[in-house]
Amino acid sequence: MKSVTTLVAVVSGGAADAVAAAARAAINVAAEQVGELPSDPVQASALLGETWSRAATHSAIYTLVNADPLAVVVAHWAARLQDDDHDLEVAIGLSGSLAMPDYYLVDTDLTVPAVHWYLGLTQRLAPARVAPVEMNTASLLRGLLPFLRRPFSTCCCGGGPGSRLRAGPGASPAAPVDDGGTLSSAIPAVAG
Repeated sequence: MKSVTTLVAVVSGGAADAVAAAARAAINVAAEQVGELPSDPVQASALLGETWSRAATHSAIYTLVNADPLAVVVAHWAARLQDDDHDLEVAIGLSGSLAMPDYYLVDTDLTVPAVHWYLGLTQRLAPARVAPVEMNTASLLRGLLPFLRRPFSTCCCGGGPGSRLRAGPGASPAAPVDDGGTLSSAIPAVAG
């Protein structure tokens, strides 16, 4: 099933609060949360699969998910690099049927070796689809801006860049955001 929402993986150890706040701050941004992943790769992949399947059903322009569907692969890849026990082949096999994000917003404070996966390998393979951001509401919303300027995210109803990201109820463009910034400073090209 083709998703009508643009799926964005927010990669960070503590993205849940920032993702929820971003969804509250902008009316056309939805959020899906993944709880703590089980250590078993089969169970973790099943949880990620369920979450990403739910995310694909949202009708918002953007759906932010606080975990990468390849999180299990990344964890086992990191374990392999560090000569720890791993089930990388199993993790890769389990990831084949998972929905993949259209874009990645990656925490600038991500640790090694995960930072090498996202801001090295993944960004090198798809530079227009990976953006480093700080984990706060304003930065997440600002991180969506480059994606608005691409033909991939042009609105079917004739709206261009700037017509797609709007402040939500109770969050006018001048309303303060949890991190001390304002939506108008976070998304200056879009507010209004």
